[in-house]
Amino acid sequence: MIRKHPLSAILLVAIGTPLVMTLCDAVDGRTGPWSAPDTMSGGGMALLPGTERPGIAGLLLEVREGRLLIAAIEPGSAAAAAGILPGDRILILNDVNLIDLDSLSPGDALDRIAASPSPEIRLVLGRGAGTLGVVLPRETSPIARPAAGPPDVGAEAPIFTATDLEGFEVRLDALRGRPVLVDFWASWCPPCRGSALTLRRIAGEHGERLAIVGVSLDGDRRAFEAFSYNSHMPGHQVFDGGWNGPIATLYGISSVGIPYAVLIGEDGRVAARSSALTDLEDEIALRAAAADASQRRTR
Repeated sequence: MIRKHPLSAILLVAIGTPLVMTLCDAVDGRTGPWSAPDTMSGGGMALLPGTERPGIAGLLLEVREGRLLIAAIEPGSAAAAAGILPGDRILILNDVNLIDLDSLSPGDALDRIAASPSPEIRLVLGRGAGTLGVVLPRETSPIARPAAGPPDVGAEAPIFTATDLEGFEVRLDALRGRPVLVDFWASWCPPCRGSALTLRRIAGEHGERLAIVGVSLDGDRRAFEAFSYNSHMPGHQVFDGGWNGPIATLYGISSVGIPYAVLIGEDGRVAARSSALTDLEDEIALRAAAADASQRRTR
């Protein structure tokens, strides 16, 4: 098991990865013998304690390819109630057309909101080929922090959207109807290499009855791609960009280390979780068989 070294209130900017506005709570001294490469060198920067910015109605923001996007949504927030989805692009913020700006960081966006006297946040979002107008109540709570730990068994799994290694969009909520195995790993993690063998065997046993989403905590996209191809990683493999990536943040992975896997039932709720895939195999088999039987009845 590999755990993240204790860090406090970090905004991590890794070269070649999305800029994600997130604050990381300290991991309570539970570091293991392995840790992530030092992604703070070579262009990294830290948002130190005391410089936290306010949140934006339960949204976690990131910059990808020069565009300000919704990276994740806090369950139960105003943004979740408004139907905002991860991956939505912010086109207009409080009547400011962001398309006309050369670049806008998450911090710049939050500064604009803080400077506005309006009690509301007005957004025009891009989703696919269409747009969506949303008005949210202004909030002053801290921006979303990494979860204290992975979601509990029985809890609704946090939804996310990502682009996999082949360029296809992966939406967790679109995979409902069959069990989904979300597997967190990194190429520099020795235990993850052994876990990859188990993952391939599980994928071969269950085929289309089980959806697999691998989430890489590599800081180097080339390392992620090389390991995925050379190890024949099954399912959708996603580059999350490190411990502070949006999906790892949603699932509190920095508190438990990697490898780590979360099995999500066909109803979208967490069915099981463990640092060892072998611990999940019986539950995977039961869920995959039940989903298959249900699909046969509806044909």
